[in-house]
Amino acid sequence: MRIDALFAALLAALACPPLAQAEPVLINEGGGGKGQGWLFGSPADASCWIATARHVVGTEDGAIKDFQWSDIQGREGLGLDGFAPAKDLDLAFARVEGRRTGECMSRLGGDDLSFIVARQPVVEAMQMLKTHAEPRQMTLRDFSGEYVRFTPTNDDSRQAMKPGLSGAPLVLRDSAGADRPIGLIANVDPSQDFGFAVRFDTIKRAFLATAAAPTIVAPRVAGAAFALTDSTGI
Repeated sequence: MRIDALFAALLAALACPPLAQAEPVLINEGGGGKGQGWLFGSPADASCWIATARHVVGTEDGAIKDFQWSDIQGREGLGLDGFAPAKDLDLAFARVEGRRTGECMSRLGGDDLSFIVARQPVVEAMQMLKTHAEPRQMTLRDFSGEYVRFTPTNDDSRQAMKPGLSGAPLVLRDSAGADRPIGLIANVDPSQDFGFAVRFDTIKRAFLATAAAPTIVAPRVAGAAFALTDSTGI
């Protein structure tokens, strides 16, 4: 390919971001318990990861178990090397086996979602049911701290307020058709008609602060007049 054609293709790719549709997954932790999760690509190296509620895949002593997952297309894989980034968050990450690097198109959202939520507080809980996801409409009531409180807006969403909803993403679809993750459901209380979710800007900061998302370090080149020693992006 000619250099000018390659440059034009690069500009087109930068102008048109990759498809950012929601990638919810169904989790079976192996002991009969099920939950949900969010499949995403690491901002550091595009490797695939799953974020879920810690209690879905955690043990009584605090360890994170390996688990099976399946997506909307029916593809399956394993969640391995899981870890919880903070003691006070119902949140866990696991490395994905079954997807190649670069295949996971969903992201972790913006650095601060408060303004977005203030403009449009109605979101969808992406409830996975085997090979399809059913959006359940929820209204965000409180966005303070690291959690967001939500309530169901209709009978369909009220029927989804069950323990198996843990780990499902709360998603806001913008005018361009992209899915913006707002929260990851940590707890629902059907008797009180409300639930709590970890804010996705909190999730993003937690992931980027771990060794799972290292900066990309380029080696020094011997004899060169200059060398790239550190980079934080691709």
